[in-house]
Amino acid sequence: MFRVFGRPAVLGLAILALTGCETLSEIPILEAVTARVSGSVVGELPADGIRQFSVRRDAINLVGPSGYCIDTPSSNARGGFAIFASCAVVSQASDLPKVAGVLTAQVGDADSAFVTGAEAELADLISSPEGAQTLSSANDNRVKVGATEAGAGVFFVQITEEGGNMLDGVQSTSWRAFLDLKGRAVTLSALSLTDNPMTEEQGLALLKEMVTCLRAANVTSET
Repeated sequence: MFRVFGRPAVLGLAILALTGCETLSEIPILEAVTARVSGSVVGELPADGIRQFSVRRDAINLVGPSGYCIDTPSSNARGGFAIFASCAVVSQASDLPKVAGVLTAQVGDADSAFVTGAEAELADLISSPEGAQTLSSANDNRVKVGATEAGAGVFFVQITEEGGNMLDGVQSTSWRAFLDLKGRAVTLSALSLTDNPMTEEQGLALLKEMVTCLRAANVTSET
């Protein structure tokens, strides 16, 4: 896919490894979560909200911002994948987040970390047409990169997708974050609800809060 080989190509392949195996629009259970968030599906919910979820054989602890709980039927501990939504949506708990949305986290294999030390290169890569396309949630989507922000060991980007099969109830604009935890690459997504959209500032702030939560939950042996 990449015409220029070397470090940028390696970074692009690393992003693809996290986001390209199964696109968001191909995850049926994610559609079920967004349906519950919109109120179109009502079913038996767990009494207590689950805030922390251990994945990859307990290698990484996933935890969301305040008011967000794990939708455990939709998540896959062995595959390193978790979906977060309002605790009041995925459980009988009454907790509500300050900003409503759907969050996802995907944790890579051991030794898959690629962000730390390459933040500036990631910014250049994702600003290119080839790099932007690695962020598509559907193979035929066209991706427009919006605001980006790099920090120590983390990179944030806002994207807007055109075309493809977008999820019902979710806007075409979303936010992604890439970071390293315990030698593993982690990608986060913040999906904005059509009937209660986030602003650019809210989406970025939500992912920043999630990064802070993840680092705190994995501080003992993070590298």
